[in-house]
Formats: sequence, structure tokens, C-alpha cells
Amino acid sequence: MSRPDDSRRLRVADIDAELEARLVLAIEAWRELGPEGSGRAPEDEIDEGFVERIMAAEVARADPRVVALPVDVPAVSPGHRSGGSRWWTWGLAAAGVAAVLALGSRPWTTPESPELVAELEDVEVPSSPVVAGGGLNVPELAAEGTPGQPLPDDIEAKIEAYIADYGRNYGPAFKFHGVVLVARQGEVLYHKGFGLADPVAGTPNTPSTRFRLGLLTEPFTALAILQLRDEGLLRLDDTLDRFVPDLPWGNRITIRDLLTHRSGLPNYTDAPYFHVWKAEFHRTEQMVERLAKLRLESSPGSATSPSNTNYFLLGAVIEHISGVAYGEYMATHVFAPAGMSQTGFGDAWETGEQARGNVWNDEEVLEPPGPIDMSTFGAAGGLVSSPADLVVWDRALREGTLLAPDSLEEMATPTDDGYGYGWLVTRAYGQRLLSFPGAIDGYSGSVLRFAEDGTMVVVLANTEVVPGAQVAQDVAMLVHGDDPPKRNEPAEVSIAPSTYDRYVGTYGISAQTIESLGEALPGDGLGVFESIRVEREGDRLYFDVPGHARTWMHPMGRNRFFFKDHSDNRVSFELGSDKQAVRMVVHYYQGPRVVLDRKRSP
Repeated sequence: MSRPDDSRRLRVADIDAELEARLVLAIEAWRELGPEGSGRAPEDEIDEGFVERIMAAEVARADPRVVALPVDVPAVSPGHRSGGSRWWTWGLAAAGVAAVLALGSRPWTTPESPELVAELEDVEVPSSPVVAGGGLNVPELAAEGTPGQPLPDDIEAKIEAYIADYGRNYGPAFKFHGVVLVARQGEVLYHKGFGLADPVAGTPNTPSTRFRLGLLTEPFTALAILQLRDEGLLRLDDTLDRFVPDLPWGNRITIRDLLTHRSGLPNYTDAPYFHVWKAEFHRTEQMVERLAKLRLESSPGSATSPSNTNYFLLGAVIEHISGVAYGEYMATHVFAPAGMSQTGFGDAWETGEQARGNVWNDEEVLEPPGPIDMSTFGAAGGLVSSPADLVVWDRALREGTLLAPDSLEEMATPTDDGYGYGWLVTRAYGQRLLSFPGAIDGYSGSVLRFAEDGTMVVVLANTEVVPGAQVAQDVAMLVHGDDPPKRNEPAEVSIAPSTYDRYVGTYGISAQTIESLGEALPGDGLGVFESIRVEREGDRLYFDVPGHARTWMHPMGRNRFFFKDHSDNRVSFELGSDKQAVRMVVHYYQGPRVVLDRKRSP
């Protein structure tokens, strides 16, 4: 019988072998690229530390303290999204195409390599709650650690250096705009605003700036439901039809199913025409009429599938029992008792304190998101708050002002899929971690609450370009004395536009890729790759997925391109004997490679 640590020894040996193979390819690619993106670098340009730096970087990627899950969580309203955000909308829609693999991302093969398909073998799809249609991302911080350790003395400098790295090569549109705050037991230890709350007026972001919370509305809604339960006004095993009549499946779905995203209901904000009516004011009754037309995708209670529909319906339950609008109930029973003066339902433009959201367009320039009316998001995503107010909320929770300790513990008790009531529940640094992302049109962010020592990390951003959930995760690492994985923001190189024509054409997924990946994905997960166009406009190339996204491809070397969207997804081409592209490979960050063959012109 093998000893318990034998498997780890084997894994380390496998990692070492893989790293050595990667190193050889990395050096070859470096020499091929050369200092200015052309020619071959001389042998003596590889300095003594080059090999050590490559190995250190790859070791960090092979066994990271934090597993970098995709963090561009689809907003409460995914609808039409521009620029890099739309890349994720189609690229991750198959629930695991960009799966996190045990050994991280592999090095670039040279474009003429015949081994393009071999690396697609043994692709694994993670069992974490990253789900079809855009799931929620669980911060995978180090499990070990000692709660309550003092913050590093240089934490301020480290956070600000980390934030400054965004947009280093990508440009101003990719800078972080938002607020980072760290507190412990209700005492703010670090806070700073970055960028602009209002780019027109030049107003800076501050800890008192208000942001749309989007998905971060859910913990507040779950709290309200438990308040009503504790007052004896509902039971978690009550079926929905007791409070919201005329729903065809209402007698099958319980309040508990809604709280834990196990109702089987699809996400209404993924509906084909949601973007058409999301800017219209809706009474709750009107929204319920829309939701009544949805069909169950699975049997209630059988599977976890995050859906905004669940929490909108919980808001309807709150209104039915309390007799007042959701926002009024929250103001009276949550915000006022907690002492939250900058939180409410719906936009607060009249105060002059709310940040203007930002998306980026096909020209990679920031612009406001399309109009929305918060009534269409209700208890699933309609709240607005500030980082400072979230600290007040956290303090009220810990002091038992809003809910009894037993009920707070119930909220923080996870199902097998890691969901509590309104929280994602994991362990990190020796203690339980409650977290949830904040995402809605033009905004992103996250809250991480460490249960034992009271540490809280808040990141709220008025930009979709920089993933706020990733920022929060990385700041949490810095707070605990770790260094987050180094971000890779490649520099664009200059190549002759006349060479672009060799890549232009239509590409379709290869039979080998379908065979290697098809069974790992639900439904028609690879269908988006059936016909992808590479198009040229002047001195630019665009990666066009009809009906999904059109993204600017930036050259990074010979036959290689990247996307300025912080996904670290890339594309490379294999050329034929006539120097025309015959094959395109989509390289997902920490995921599989999807090979697409060029289609012949009709």
C-alpha cells in the first residue's frame, strides 16, 4: 500500500517534468520573438537569471496559492455587453471551456508545431460552482494560516502598486476605477479610492462613493427572509405558491430552494430580449407575470444553478408578507437599524454621490453602459451602497443587531455546492470565508468576510473592464502576507499590416477538438466555435463570433495575438507552405486549447 504522501511526490515529479518542457519552449519562443518582435535573439541575450525567472514563474502557476478562476462574473444584466466583457459571455458560456487545470496554462507552441491537438487530452472540468450561463466565482485562497495576524507593515504600498499595474501596457481604459477597503472587527485599517467616480465632472472615487451592488444584493435579501422566518411569518420549507400565486411551478419550489439556488428556474436576465425591456420600470406584479412564463430546467431541489430569478422571487415574498415595497422593507428593517446612511434600493443620482459605471467599446474606450431600471432587478440586484456603509453593515451583523447569532450561523452554513443563504462559503487562512461578487451593468466588485478574526475586504468598482472580484481576491492575499500571481499584461508589438491578410478567413472547430472536449461540456457547448471569422479593417484584425462578440486582436509576436480584456486568452495561427493560415488555436488562460481549421472559400 502506498503511503499518503506518495501521490503528492508523484504530482511534484510530474510538475517538474512539465516545467522543464515548458522552459525549453519558452526559451525557443523568446529567441524567436527577438527584442523588437522580429528576427532571432542572439544566444548571449539570455542573461544568467532568465532560466530562474521562468522556472519561478511557472512554479507559481503550477501550484498557486490562489487558483485564478474566471472572475468576469456575468452581471445581473448580461444582455448586450461590449468589448472584452463580451468575450467572456460567449467564451465561458459552456460551463468549463476555460476550466482551471491542475498545472495551469501551458506554454506557447511554435506556430508550425504538429502537436497542436495533443495538448487537448485529459481536460478536466472543475466541480466548483462555476456554472453555465455565468456562475459565481469562489475565491480559492490558501486554506492554511492563522486568523488575526497583523496586516503587513507595507500593505498600503503593496495594494497601491498592485492597483497601478492595471493598464500598464493596455492603456487608460484598463485602469482600475473604484475603492479598496480593508477592515477588521468593524475598524477600517486601509481605504483608498482610485480613478474617477464621474469622468465628466472629474469627481474622484472615495470610500463614501455609492456603487450599484448588483449581485451583492443577495446577502441582504437572504437576511430579510431570515428576519421574517424568525418572526414566525414564514418557514423555509414553505412552497412559493403560499406567497406568490399563479406561478405554474410555485407549489414545487420552496423558500429554501430559492435561497440556495436550487429551484431549477432559469436566469431571467439571460432571456433573449431582456436587453430590450430592462430599462423599463416594472411593478413587481409585472415582473412576476414575466417570470411565470419560464420553464423549469431541472427538478426543484435537485441541482444548484445560480439564477437571478430565485432572488427576485424572494423579494416578491418579502413584499407579500410585509405589505410594503422591497426597498421600503430594507430601509426600515436593515439599513436604519444597522446605521447605514448611504444604502438604498435604486440609483441615487440625486445625491451626487453615486459613481457612473463604465464599459468599453470595440474601440477599447470607456463609455457608459446602456440604460437600466433597477426595478427589473429587484431583490436580485437593485441595491446601491458605499464601501464605508458595507463596513457598518458588517459590524451590525457581527454584533447581532440585524439577526440572531443562530440565524447568522445558518446563513453561513454551506450546502454541498458551497452556497449558504446569500453567501458563498469556503475556508481560507485557517478560518471560514463568506464572500459574494458584485456585478451589474458598468460595475463589478466583491466582499470577502473572514468569520473568525473579523477581517473584511471590500472592492467596489465602477468599471466592468477590471474584474473587481479578482482585485478583492488578490487584496485578500496581500492582507494575509501572500503575493498574488503576477498579472500578465502583454505589450503590443508592431508587425506589418500587409501580413494580416494571411490570417483573414472563416474557421471552424476541428474534429479532434470536438472529440477531446465535446463530452466534457453540456449541450452544444462548442457550438460557438462552428464558424468564427477573422476580419481585417485597415491595420487591425478582429476576432468575430457571429451573434456573440467581436474583439480586437492585438499582435504579440509571430503569428500570435492577444485580447485586452484581462482574460489572458490568446490566439495563435499555424501557417501552410504558402504562408497562409491553415489553422487557428484559441488558448484559454489556465484551460484547454481549442483548435479551429480554416474553412475553404466557397
